[in-house]
Amino acid sequence: MNTGAASPFPGWTIIDVDHASSTNDLAAREAPWTVVRARRQSAGRGRQNRAWVSSEGGLWLSAVLPSPPPEPAAATAPLVVGLAAARALDGLGARPLRLRWPNDLMVDDKKLGGILAERPAPDRVVVGLGINVLNDPERDDASLVGQTTSLARLGLAGLSLGDLSAAILDALYRTHAVWVGRGFLALLPDFEALWGPPRPVCVTVDQTTVSGRFLGIDAVGNPRIETASGAVQVIYGPRVWQLIET
Repeated sequence: MNTGAASPFPGWTIIDVDHASSTNDLAAREAPWTVVRARRQSAGRGRQNRAWVSSEGGLWLSAVLPSPPPEPAAATAPLVVGLAAARALDGLGARPLRLRWPNDLMVDDKKLGGILAERPAPDRVVVGLGINVLNDPERDDASLVGQTTSLARLGLAGLSLGDLSAAILDALYRTHAVWVGRGFLALLPDFEALWGPPRPVCVTVDQTTVSGRFLGIDAVGNPRIETASGAVQVIYGPRVWQLIET
């Protein structure tokens, strides 16, 4: 274990484990500003409890953050963490990178990483972050062929998991300070360049679907969809089961 005072993780307490069923489950018992990292997960999960392949060679961590009470933190936290991760990865040379609402890190049309936010207590939110580094999800799960990428494929095979963790946690610490101090609205302009151009999407909401172009988010992180009629529809994010780019 490394204490939060020790470089290169100022502000954080780091707990390293060889194996976890889910780092989010372990982190849910910890205090704010604690990070649980695992070499591998046997039951990693994403949004809506979808399976997340987490073999050795990737970065699998969960960070416990104090959540701003006025915010719907479980809804905005994946966006905040995605922004912080994108900033860190861009600084390390992982380009071209974009975000896919609400919780995916993308390179072109392939998934580099994902985020899962859960709120085990009113005063904190646990955000799990998984990034493909040296691992190959497509080798572990044939259904993912053609859908994923990794930092190794982007020419960053020499980047250590320690350096990657340090960059992301530093960016997260700074981004969280804005989120808490000034609110989610203060981060909104920083997202615009990260969505990329408007893309056609199909959004599943309850028992219905909405098709159109994704235009970004509103002031509290809900997706804005331009329908075929030209009208812009704002969809309440927590009701969205899935957003698929078509």
